[in-house]
Amino acid sequence: MMPVQSGSSVLMKLRRLHRRFGIAAPQLVIRNQIPWQWMLVTSLFWLCILLISHWLDSAADHADTRELRQEIYKLRNEVGELNVRSNTAGNVVNIEKATQQQLANRIQTLERENAALKEDIRLFERLIPQAGEEGQVRIDSAQISKDGDSYRYRAVFGYRPSKQAPIYKGRLQLAITLADGSTLLFPESRDQEAFTLEVKHFTRREGRLELPSDAEPVSAEFRVLQGDTLRSKHIEPIKGSKHVRTQN
Repeated sequence: MMPVQSGSSVLMKLRRLHRRFGIAAPQLVIRNQIPWQWMLVTSLFWLCILLISHWLDSAADHADTRELRQEIYKLRNEVGELNVRSNTAGNVVNIEKATQQQLANRIQTLERENAALKEDIRLFERLIPQAGEEGQVRIDSAQISKDGDSYRYRAVFGYRPSKQAPIYKGRLQLAITLADGSTLLFPESRDQEAFTLEVKHFTRREGRLELPSDAEPVSAEFRVLQGDTLRSKHIEPIKGSKHVRTQN
């Protein structure tokens, strides 16, 4: 009886094993050994780490942006100061140029005034009465120069009045010598009032001459006439002419 019981027990064990590991065995369930609370805490921890990292990056970027803005503001201020200095320097240069131009103009004016004073001094010196010079008219100075398309002349006349003739009355005539040897007379007639002269002690006379466009003037002879009688003359080379020669 013992052998029969032993065989049946073995059979029972085999059936149990077949049920557990065979096709009809229950499905295997894998369970996580970590509790979900710990997983939640871990997830929150990494989320905090990400947020903190993002905040730090944003803070660093904000700090860099603030520094860049401050640097830009500083550079703008420096550029503004440089512009102000540049404008100030430009104004100073313009003021210096204007001052130099004013000084140059003033110097030219003083030179002209000085020349006029010297001329007046020579005139006054010549007005000192000398024996045998009463009633005589003279040309104290004369000049003629090119001025644009015309020629400008200027002359100073002196006269020592006498009891019989306290005022000299006559006329001025200019003889322009050209490069080809010909002569042009101004005025062409005796009736032009611009060339009449009345001298008590001294007087100045100036004006313009219009010459032909193809004329090549060399010199001008200033003549003082009384009627058709030559009383005084003075030859002066023309300044600015291409054909200037000295005449005595």
